[in-house]
Amino acid sequence: MTNKMMEFLIELSGMEAHVLRRAILLVVVVWFVMGVAVYIDYQTGIRKAKKLKIPKDSHGIRRSFSKFGDYARVTGMLMLVDLLAILFGVYSLPYGSALAGLATVYTELRSVRENLAAIKSSAVKMTDLLALLADTRDPKEIGRLLSQYNSIKESADKRQAKADTLKELLEKSVNHDTERV
Repeated sequence: MTNKMMEFLIELSGMEAHVLRRAILLVVVVWFVMGVAVYIDYQTGIRKAKKLKIPKDSHGIRRSFSKFGDYARVTGMLMLVDLLAILFGVYSLPYGSALAGLATVYTELRSVRENLAAIKSSAVKMTDLLALLADTRDPKEIGRLLSQYNSIKESADKRQAKADTLKELLEKSVNHDTERV
């Protein structure tokens, strides 16, 4: 920032120079941390796609940019609240921006944990599913197994499934079918 701009901001806000510099630094840190959080989530999403053999395309990248854009809009609005509060002397630090940064990091943390849970749970379960599908000849049974797999995978994404739930369900369905025959 130029000296004239800094002097203008100091005069406008009525703040001391070091307080204003600290507030500006905190805003820069919030934006940096938000960008890093989205990037980490993007990387775990890529890892999840590789593990689940999901084709990678531009939609994932676009979603990450869109998500960061959504966070930026909310943070920008809270920065305006911070600016008004600082100008009117309500407070001297960007608390709204910091709150937006914390919310972003928390949201991305949850997303990273969901991606990692899906990676761990699918790695074990996919081999079990393939083995059961190879032994099954009935098309209706194959459809039912795939349907069960999809429902387990969805609940794993919500961190509600345990690592061996799919195997147990699939074994029960195979045992149930062998008992019918």
